[in-house]
Amino acid sequence: MFSNRIPILPFMVAGLLTLSSCGGGGGDGGPGAPVPVASVTVLPGQLTMFVGQVESFTAVARDASGNELANRAVAWSGNNSAVATVSTTGRTTAVTAGSVAITATSEGQAGSATLGVTPAPIVTALSSLGVYSVANGINDGGTIVGVEAGSGVKWTFQSGAWTVAQLPVPDGLSSSPAAINATGDIVGDRATAGGSGFDARAVLWPAGGGSVVLGCPAVDFGPDAALAINSGGTVVGYHLATTVNGDLATAVVWRPGQCRQDLKPLVDGMSAVANSIDDAGNISGQAGINWAVRWAFNGTSWNSAETLKDGQNGVVKGSNSGGDITGNSCIGTFPACPSHAVLWPSPGNLVRTDLGAIGLTGPGTPGGPISIGYALNSAREVVGWSYTSSSTHAFIWSATTGMLDLSLFAPDDYTEAHGINNAAADGSRLVIGFRIANSGTRQAVVWRVP
Repeated sequence: MFSNRIPILPFMVAGLLTLSSCGGGGGDGGPGAPVPVASVTVLPGQLTMFVGQVESFTAVARDASGNELANRAVAWSGNNSAVATVSTTGRTTAVTAGSVAITATSEGQAGSATLGVTPAPIVTALSSLGVYSVANGINDGGTIVGVEAGSGVKWTFQSGAWTVAQLPVPDGLSSSPAAINATGDIVGDRATAGGSGFDARAVLWPAGGGSVVLGCPAVDFGPDAALAINSGGTVVGYHLATTVNGDLATAVVWRPGQCRQDLKPLVDGMSAVANSIDDAGNISGQAGINWAVRWAFNGTSWNSAETLKDGQNGVVKGSNSGGDITGNSCIGTFPACPSHAVLWPSPGNLVRTDLGAIGLTGPGTPGGPISIGYALNSAREVVGWSYTSSSTHAFIWSATTGMLDLSLFAPDDYTEAHGINNAAADGSRLVIGFRIANSGTRQAVVWRVP
């Protein structure tokens, strides 16, 4: 929330100030008179809210030299109470879709902010409360993949309701789907018979049915896991090997019908994971503990890993079909910097956009909460989560609206958003993820965002 930096004190009356400003004397009232307010700025200057959301605006009064003035009475108002109502302290409640100007007035000087209100999302639970479930991926057809009660599943919307179907695995082994592409192919991992610890194998569930362990059985030994698949069927993930220095993750790629291929690391001997792949074949992921990297596809093979723009102390989580990338990275000077959700527009090594975090006055604000971008669609709408020490909030971000809090529509202390598809004909998008309910169990959810 945005705290009011100009409180109305109990001993103030309308139109009369009993405290002098911090700027000293001057003005028409003589040496002892307060410096008059010359301008008022309302923060944030532009904001978008969902219907039902509550936020607080802040007013900053300044003198003619631009110095901030403390302890000045402020009157708040809005020009359309049907869209949003404003309290005497600037606390604003979104009522219905539309636009409204929020105005703060002090000593005859006024400043305004523009508030846009958009229809609220509709959230639906995909599984029963108390049954562990997580939604991990979604495609434009609206098919959702994830885990329910230890088994890989897919949810589809049929006859006005979401239905669930278990994905096939041999011998009833546990599985965990991670992603689904435009044609309905699903990738993830499954346990191996008689295994212990992390013994998973990367697996493909073709749209036509069945399941296939990726790679060449005679040479591609596990454990490994598939994390993403593009529309052409190329899959990326990682392979885990035990070395004298401990476990080492290697970023890998599986081309359709071929053996597993290692990707060239950022530094020899450094762990790496490939988290996403676009339709042109460019792969992005993480090297070491916190390097956001990209493996560019040159038409026949992949180049060595290269760091994304300001990608040190960052992590890639997802990309869209056009090669735009999201994740999180250090904003400022490491280590004294917050980690915010970011957008790297394709090709990723030229520009980095800070998406901010819930509770801040806007992108680029130093300090405050941490946020992570996890997935994005072709319109560069990013979803993920933002958290502090006390709560975690799923969000949706766009260049038009900024970061909007989805947890308001799954009201729990913890929500994450893991995927978003492209807009349907009516403009709505589906966002998927999970909530942790009062029972402490993760529950897969889908938000339909108008």
